[in-house]
Amino acid sequence: MVVNRVNNRYVGAASRPFTQGWWGAHRLAAIRPWHPWFRPEWRYRANYWWRRATALGITGWFSYGWAEPIYYTYGDGGNVVYQDNSVYVNGQVACTAEEYYQQAETIAADVPQITEQQADTIEWLPLGVFAITKEGVNDSDYLLQLAVTKDGVIAGTLVNEATESVRPVEGRVDKETQRAAWHFVDGKNPEVVMETSIYSLTQDQCTALIHFGPDKTQQVVLVRIDEPKGSPEASAETSAANEE
Repeated sequence: MVVNRVNNRYVGAASRPFTQGWWGAHRLAAIRPWHPWFRPEWRYRANYWWRRATALGITGWFSYGWAEPIYYTYGDGGNVVYQDNSVYVNGQVACTAEEYYQQAETIAADVPQITEQQADTIEWLPLGVFAITKEGVNDSDYLLQLAVTKDGVIAGTLVNEATESVRPVEGRVDKETQRAAWHFVDGKNPEVVMETSIYSLTQDQCTALIHFGPDKTQQVVLVRIDEPKGSPEASAETSAANEE
């Protein structure tokens, strides 16, 4: 199991990424003053970013009036399928493969300008930490941490444990389709966009797409990694959004 293999790499909670000590050591890698990296430790307790969001919590977090969750599944048997340079959604042709990529790119880039002063008022709902792997592969070197604001701005961090690289990501949730897309914001690989449904990110395992530009797309699996045992509860200001 991917989750067991990744969890077994850590001796204890203190050795995991996305803890208070880890953020302090990697703070200089962030480039956005509003990114979760920059949030004062007193606002979010230790291991807060490992906490998962529930479907009910997501519905209550946003004010979009969503009647029901939409879950995206990709590939054979899924509700989003690539075939003959077309993308089928729920069995119907939605657009070309290039247009689908452009939509994801537009969603990911739709992040408003936020000043450092405004950043102090932003609340972040953690979506948790996921290992990125492929179907049938029981290990992963990639850990992805994501969080979302009430305005649908996504921010997070991708860690490649093999190379020890740490990269910030950001993006947006589309309120019409519930499609969540994000990309790197360190100036490298600007054409790469990752996406899935915001509600899919409440599951223990879900499929996602990585677009390597308009002509190449790879299906991956996101597997939720456990919150470190014994971690404190989240701050009173935002923990209620996750309650079922």
